[in-house]
Amino acid sequence: MSESQLVDLVVVGHTSEKSVETLVRDILTLLNDQSAHLEFKLSDALLFNNGMVSIRDNISTDEAQAISQKLSTLGVQCLLRPTLQIVPKDRETDDTSEAAIYTCPACGHKQAKLKTSATGRMDACEACGIVGERYQQKQRFQQVVQSESQRNDNERAKRIREVLERAKLDEEAMLQQEARKHLGIAEKPDNIGIKIAGVVAAFSIAFGGLYYYNQPTPAELAQQAEIAAKAQADKEAAQATAKSAALDKAVEKANAISDKLGNMPASEPTESPADTSAANETQITAALKADTQAPETPVAATEKKVQTDVSATAISEMEGQQLTPMRFQISQEEHTENRRRIQQLLKLDEVDLTETLITRTQEAVSVHAVCSGLEANG
Repeated sequence: MSESQLVDLVVVGHTSEKSVETLVRDILTLLNDQSAHLEFKLSDALLFNNGMVSIRDNISTDEAQAISQKLSTLGVQCLLRPTLQIVPKDRETDDTSEAAIYTCPACGHKQAKLKTSATGRMDACEACGIVGERYQQKQRFQQVVQSESQRNDNERAKRIREVLERAKLDEEAMLQQEARKHLGIAEKPDNIGIKIAGVVAAFSIAFGGLYYYNQPTPAELAQQAEIAAKAQADKEAAQATAKSAALDKAVEKANAISDKLGNMPASEPTESPADTSAANETQITAALKADTQAPETPVAATEKKVQTDVSATAISEMEGQQLTPMRFQISQEEHTENRRRIQQLLKLDEVDLTETLITRTQEAVSVHAVCSGLEANG
C-alpha cells in the first residue's frame, strides 16, 4: 500500500472490560477530540461491533496506523480500509488484439476497429465501403421476409390441395350419379325431415289405437257410476247415523242436567271448600284449554253442533226453572260466565265437570240468598 493511498479507520471491536461510555470518554481524551460527531461514531461502533463505522475518513496510511496503535492500548481493534478515489484515466493505446479488429460482413476485409464507435459512429469497410451494422440489419430483414414468404407459400399450397380434393370428390359423385342414370337405377332420396315426420305419425297412430281400444264400454261406465253413487249414499248414511247418535247422547245429558236442576240436592263436601273450588277450577281451565288445542274432525264438529243446540235448550230450561226472587239471585256477569263455561264443557263431553260447575252455581245462589235474608232481617 503506497503512502499516497488514502484510507478510512474503521473500529471493528474491543476487548476492554470497561463500559462503553467510559471507553468512549477515554478515546476522546486520548485523541484530544471532544466533538459530538466522533462521540456518536465511537458509541455506534463499540455497541454494535459490525465493522461498518469509520471514525476517521480520508487520512493517510501513516496517520491511520498511528491512531490504531494508540487505540490498541485501550483494547480497541481497528481496521484500515482503502478510500474510494477518482483515478485519472490512462491514455488510450493502440490495441492490436482480435477484439479490436473489425471484419467486414460483406467482403471479409479486416481492419482496425474505431475507438469512437461507442459514441454513435459505425464501422465502415475500407475496401467496399459497406457499413457492417446496416448490412447485418438488412440481412436479418431479408431472412424474416423469406421466412414469411415460405410460410405463405405453404398455406397457399395447403388450400390448393384441399380445393383439389373437394373437386375430386365432387367429380366422383357426379360420375356415380351419371352411372346410376345410365343403368336406370333410381336415386335414393335421403330426406331426414320426412323420416322424422313418418316416425312421429306412426307413434301417434299407435297411441291413438291403444286409447280407442282401451276406452270403457257404456255398461262399464254405468257400473262405475253406480258404485260411486252407492259409496256416496253409504257415506251420507254414516254421517246421519253419527248425527243421530250424538243428538240422542246430548238429549240424555240435557235430561240428566234438568233433573239435577229440579231436585237440587244438598251435597256435603268431604274436603275443604277452598281445596274443592281450586281443584274444580283447575279441571275446568284444563278442559277449556284442551278445547282450543284439540283438532276437530267433521264428525266431531257435527256432534259439537248438536251438543251446543241441546245445551242451549237445557240452559233455557234451567233459566225457566229459576224461581228465586231477584234479590236472592247472583249477578248478571256471574250468570253469563257460568253459562258460557257450561256450554263449553258440554261441547267437550265433560259431564262430571259440568255437574260440578252447576253445583257450585247452586251453592253460590244459596249463599247469596242467605246473605240477602240476613241483610233484610238486620
